[in-house]
Amino acid sequence: AALRLVPLGARALDRGVKRTRGLIASLGAWQVSRRPLRYARAALLLILALTIGLFAVSYTETWRRSQVDQAAFQVGADLRLTPDQRTGTAIPQWNLASGYAQVDGVEHAMPVVRDIASVSRSAGTGQIIALDAAIAPSVVAFRPDLSAATFPALMQSLVAGRPDLPALALPGDVQRVRVAVLVRLDPLAATADPVKDPPFSLTLILRDGTGTLYRVDVGSLAPGDTPTVVTASLAHPLLDGRVASPTAPLSVVSFDVRTIVPRGAARTGEVVIQSIEASPSLDGDEWSPAGLGSPGDWVFSQGRLNGLSVAASIEPGSQPGVDARIATGAVERNIMLPLVYSFRPGAASAPAGVPVVVSTAFLTATEAHLGDTVQIELAGTRREVTIAGIVDAFPTTAADRAALIVDLPTYQALSYLDGGLLPGIEEWWLSTRPGSSGAVVGVVDASPFFTWKLQSRDQRTTTLQTDPVALGIIGALSVGFIAAILFATVGFVVSAAVSAHERLTEFALLRALGLSPRQLSGWLSLENGLLVMISVIGGTILGLGLAWLILPFVTLTQSASEIVPGIIVVIPWSWIILLELAVVGLLAVVVTVLGLLLRRIGLGGLLRLGEE
Repeated sequence: AALRLVPLGARALDRGVKRTRGLIASLGAWQVSRRPLRYARAALLLILALTIGLFAVSYTETWRRSQVDQAAFQVGADLRLTPDQRTGTAIPQWNLASGYAQVDGVEHAMPVVRDIASVSRSAGTGQIIALDAAIAPSVVAFRPDLSAATFPALMQSLVAGRPDLPALALPGDVQRVRVAVLVRLDPLAATADPVKDPPFSLTLILRDGTGTLYRVDVGSLAPGDTPTVVTASLAHPLLDGRVASPTAPLSVVSFDVRTIVPRGAARTGEVVIQSIEASPSLDGDEWSPAGLGSPGDWVFSQGRLNGLSVAASIEPGSQPGVDARIATGAVERNIMLPLVYSFRPGAASAPAGVPVVVSTAFLTATEAHLGDTVQIELAGTRREVTIAGIVDAFPTTAADRAALIVDLPTYQALSYLDGGLLPGIEEWWLSTRPGSSGAVVGVVDASPFFTWKLQSRDQRTTTLQTDPVALGIIGALSVGFIAAILFATVGFVVSAAVSAHERLTEFALLRALGLSPRQLSGWLSLENGLLVMISVIGGTILGLGLAWLILPFVTLTQSASEIVPGIIVVIPWSWIILLELAVVGLLAVVVTVLGLLLRRIGLGGLLRLGEE
């Protein structure tokens, strides 16, 4: 290519300078077109050197970008952590959002639940990521090219399908709740052996300001003629004197009264939720009542149980407050069967056609398309979901397996409404301010957070970018470029020097005819400048072409596996410009020195030598 490029460029320049009145331009173009092969050899060396250099810097920047993208995909956010809830002094789940938000450097904290679901008989299982879609765009490290739609638009489609569960609002910022509950059991007929009353306890299903649901155990309830007043702390003190409390506004989705099905004799009675109060502090007597609303709006239900010899039931009662008549049922065998009675401030049912975002692997497995409604196992039940968005891959999931992304409050509501289950928060994804990730790691990995597993995007990036194999390749390319440019420079110097030496008589004759030393240097500079220009253009085109063609197929992982997410070829124009300017500057110095040497050549001696 270089052997053809130099003559073509010289002829084009020669035709262009014919219309000019200057002598130097015509002489320079004529000289290059007269001896194209000599100049082409030097140009070939320069083109090869620049090609290696441009490919080296493109490979380096592409590799670095790929490691950053892989780290973001593997971690999912700036920080991904699993709290250690086994520690007795650990912060409760419902306080973690507030606790993380108060760590210096943390901008957003997002709860995440993972699950495995059956997609179909042929496709097998798929991965489920349930996240808070409302704040996910501020937390998730999602590369824009992984979806045709923008990530905020994908998440907004999930938020739009979030069900609005009826809930009892609690006033202000709540740090404690106090509930008065009456559990009155009907007496049993006299028996020879006394029968113990089954145990009762109260659990609240709370919804915080983000829509996330939490299960809070309030305390035990003593059956009798007087109500039991139980108090639960919803806030947790931090080490610096601050308090982590649930994200406001807080509301109660359900009062769950738990008991154990008795053996032999079934029990009947009534349960009355008489009042609930909220306090904005961890101590003191400041309490604000929350109205229970109209008793007729409340809905009562019980958990489904099998194996009962006497059926359990719940129905509205007639006492003031939220009153229900209950029957515990009975079992014949000596087994422990928990029974849950739910008191909800309104009717709610699981929505149909839940919007989900799916991966292309899911579409391949199900042969579905955007907007289709398909049946999958979600939140423990086979149900219909609507494909609201498509991604090539989603962070922290395997790209070759079907993946579904669903809104966390929606997922929790489905699970609770269908079976009374509430999946716990397993992971928290944090976004941090630039440069503060390391300091945040030191805080969340210590008391009172007690993190069990922690991954940092910055640390993962550092690990990936210290791969010795890839660094060795970068080093080899750099050394190769240095060797090539030195070799090309030597070739350029030799070619220019030999060409000038062969034409010394021509130079002297032109000097005698009136050509000034400055014009002579300009002639020489024009010749070599044309050579450098052709070399820079050819080397740039060839180097960038190789980068675009080869780099997407280069394996950049330590395990020689497929890159996820795919490689984006990075062309570092600033480095390329500096590289080419350095090469041009080096060659300009060579030409300048050569021109100075020609000025020192004696005119008379050369002319006499030419006559001889």
